[in-house]
Amino acid sequence: MKAYRVHEYGDVAKFIKDEVNKPSAKQGHVVVEVKATSLNPIDHKLLKGDLGINPALPGILHMDVTGIITEVGEGVTNFKMGDEVYGCAGGLQGEAGNIEGALADFMLADSNLIALKPKSLSFSESAALPLVTITAWEGLFDRAHIKKEDHVLIHGGTGGVGHIAVQLARQHGARVATTVSSEDKAKVARSLGAADIIFYRDEKVYDYTQRLTKGKGFDAVFSPPTKKTKTNRELNSKKNA
Repeated sequence: MKAYRVHEYGDVAKFIKDEVNKPSAKQGHVVVEVKATSLNPIDHKLLKGDLGINPALPGILHMDVTGIITEVGEGVTNFKMGDEVYGCAGGLQGEAGNIEGALADFMLADSNLIALKPKSLSFSESAALPLVTITAWEGLFDRAHIKKEDHVLIHGGTGGVGHIAVQLARQHGARVATTVSSEDKAKVARSLGAADIIFYRDEKVYDYTQRLTKGKGFDAVFSPPTKKTKTNRELNSKKNA
């Protein structure tokens, strides 16, 4: 099969089109014919530097994938050949070793890391969802434990993770306030379910907290990672320098 692999990491890294062996299904895994992938900040960081979780070289990158199952491994009972699936399933070094990513014709995926693709979305649209949705879900529900009628502040409500967080919080009955930088983005945020709009360039934190919560504060504040967010490895390297 064809795959785009990197043979080195760093500023000189580039994708090279290679011929490689097609993966075979193994226990607990499926083989997915890749239809689409997406580019997340972590994918770019993996390409440009060694974060300690980079695939062994030459490596196949990109975590998010959507496609059609062509083989089903032993022990997999929740998927079958022909299923359209999506997930965040590779492109890094994990506990089980090298997990090759989605920049290939076919990808071996752990069945626990994929789900059936939404029928209402295209392959390309579905490929943009897995990592940002996992990030939003873990922040809102696994860590903040938001609940119905909570007043939740979500920073960057039209960003990659933020626009998903706004929808998830609203769907679960929370009242959503979000920060935006322009009226155009405010319109988008409102369409996604945000009730309270904050123009962060024009209003200080104290002022909008007083305005929206009468000084009580928000029940939860969610601040999505940004391009400038440092990984633990990067922070430790800077600290030890």
